[in-house]
Amino acid sequence: MHLKLNLAVLTSNELERLLGLEAVRTVMSELSAAKLVGKAYPYVFNPLQEIESVVLPTESQQWSEELQQLGLKPHPLQLDSGFFRHLHQMPFSSELVVVTLNFTPSGSAHLEAFSVLKDPASGISAVVTTSEPGVFPLEFSEVISYRPAALPIPQFLEAHQQHVRQFGRPLKQNHPEDPLMVLRLVRDLCVKAWMRRGVLVDESTSQARKGL
Repeated sequence: MHLKLNLAVLTSNELERLLGLEAVRTVMSELSAAKLVGKAYPYVFNPLQEIESVVLPTESQQWSEELQQLGLKPHPLQLDSGFFRHLHQMPFSSELVVVTLNFTPSGSAHLEAFSVLKDPASGISAVVTTSEPGVFPLEFSEVISYRPAALPIPQFLEAHQQHVRQFGRPLKQNHPEDPLMVLRLVRDLCVKAWMRRGVLVDESTSQARKGL
């Protein structure tokens, strides 16, 4: 599949978070025309292609040390390419949660916590908590519960744990590669939901190329 974002079905808030207000204004007339006739408006998102020679912001260094003091294991720095953002991401993991320390090339930083649920009887398959509201351009899947929680880190982690307990038990992570698997599972859930909604279109098909 060759997936592209379909801007024609995004909400105004999603468009602004993804592109910025000024960029939205420049494409608004074309978007309106596409919506009027029910066509897709494909958009190519170009994530960061390589890890830049960046120095962790001072705040991020302190968070990293605190997460390790709380018993979370650090993992190598990576690029976040799954949620249509331009972020450097350092994962930390415990048995029941993955926490990512995220920072932009400009140096702004925040934390995110991810848990995949075991036997999600409520219909919720994953829980995501963030220290910075509005950092995800697109709305989450209906099978993911998403909410903000304030720092400092111990309170943030407790808020995430309470969030998880509302919906079930978190899946335990027993292998070194599991933290990245947790992040991929959450992204895969979102991709499936975005495809159902029409946010992602497969341009490898003739129907997508025709905007149907």
